[in-house]
Amino acid sequence: EGHDRTINGVTYNTRRVFVETLAQPGVYTLSVRLEAQPNTILTDTYTRPVPVTTASVTSTGPSAVNEGASGTFIGYATDSQGVQTVRTTQGVWSLSDANVGATISAAGVLTVASNNTRNDNRTVGVRFTYDGKTHEKTVSLVDTTPAPPVTLSSIAVSGAATLAEGGTAAYVVTATYSDGTTRSMTLESVWSVTGTGVSIGSFNSTTNGRAPGILAADSNTNTADSRDVTVTAVFEGKTGTMVIRITDATPAGPCTNGMTSVTLSPQSTYNEEPMAVFETTISTLSSPVNTGIDRPISAITWAAPGAEIIARTITPDQRQAMLTVRYTIYGNYTVTATVTDACGTVHTATSTIEFRNL
Repeated sequence: EGHDRTINGVTYNTRRVFVETLAQPGVYTLSVRLEAQPNTILTDTYTRPVPVTTASVTSTGPSAVNEGASGTFIGYATDSQGVQTVRTTQGVWSLSDANVGATISAAGVLTVASNNTRNDNRTVGVRFTYDGKTHEKTVSLVDTTPAPPVTLSSIAVSGAATLAEGGTAAYVVTATYSDGTTRSMTLESVWSVTGTGVSIGSFNSTTNGRAPGILAADSNTNTADSRDVTVTAVFEGKTGTMVIRITDATPAGPCTNGMTSVTLSPQSTYNEEPMAVFETTISTLSSPVNTGIDRPISAITWAAPGAEIIARTITPDQRQAMLTVRYTIYGNYTVTATVTDACGTVHTATSTIEFRNL
């Protein structure tokens, strides 16, 4: 061992140095037999301790942190002998995403910044590193941005597109809000209607005992007086409109504006050029022709096979109609007029003409 030893009052100085490499942890014993006293064995022991290393690291802390708040995390290291020690401030803290809107301090405090973005819930990995080992804990960052106030976007009026005279119909107001929801605001709306012979109930008021949105069309003795009216609803500064067709419901009386007959004859002919003008002659239900019956012709259709139609005319009072035609070949031709009168009756008249080359 290279130094003196005293045994039983005798000091011995070792003459040799023993060198051994202690490769593994454990207890080592050196034994020396002295030449001066063969029966005396010197022994010495040396214990090489087992080295302690870091086996693993972990961390604890909240699983979720709200925007505008913070959460504290604790880091632990477990050594090779199974002993766990708090190493929060001896380790290094970091985040898996530096642009997630959060930071973490050297003491393990995670701080999440507030923002004005709605529904931006997200996650981030909180990393604790000690002695070359890293543990990552996934943490939810919870959106706390308040929802904007819900406002009224628009209103719409809906209901039947037509209403007969003498009848009623219910119309409704649907309000659409900024969050996409809809609500019925029929009773809360102020109603009005523009047009003749109609009225509607309104908010905080009734018309003829009708509730808001109930439209009534008055009966009358007028015929053929169908018309359009406009219903308007106003709620919290928003306006909705709808056009409704009021249909005539007055029974029609006997028709006195029709015809009893229609005749058709050429008004003029041209033999040198095959051209002719055909003219209708009518007799009305109530009096002979040309005695003041207004607009007895409702519609007329001409048929002139083989002819070129030059012109179709009808007088402003719709009492006479004329057709001008031209033919390319001389011969006999027939023209037919189909007339619908004001009462809806259909009359047919024909006329035949012959063109000759003089």
